[in-house]
Amino acid sequence: MFITVHTAVGIFIGGHVGNPFLGFLLGLFSHFFIDFIPHGDEKLTKKNFFYCIAATDVLIALTFFSTFCIFKANLNNIKSIVWSTVGAVSPDFICALAELTGLKLFKKIEKLHHFVHSPTQGLINFGVGSLFQLSIFIFAITALLIK
Repeated sequence: MFITVHTAVGIFIGGHVGNPFLGFLLGLFSHFFIDFIPHGDEKLTKKNFFYCIAATDVLIALTFFSTFCIFKANLNNIKSIVWSTVGAVSPDFICALAELTGLKLFKKIEKLHHFVHSPTQGLINFGVGSLFQLSIFIFAITALLIK
């Protein structure tokens, strides 16, 4: 799942929970729950293509997060929003650290992350998965704006 989608869901959770610790835990849980849904990007094999998409995704997520926090966030919920989003995106960043460093601590979390993906891996292609992810992102943004 794209980081942008996890970011939107993390912001949604943080905006509704109001408690940073609970927000982090729910954000973390949401990451694995959403990754269980088939999303088509599990088998991107060309590393340069994958890194390009990942870098673009992170930039979009940071832009979205910053824009939301500056223009829309309720200052009373900002800690909850930040920690929920950290929880929602941290498994992907930990997996990236595992791949880059090879540290065993990160490898155990990476193994759990891949286990969550495995039952649904390859069920849909990248194009359909991207549209599906876009629909989750739009739903989360719409729910944020309606609040």
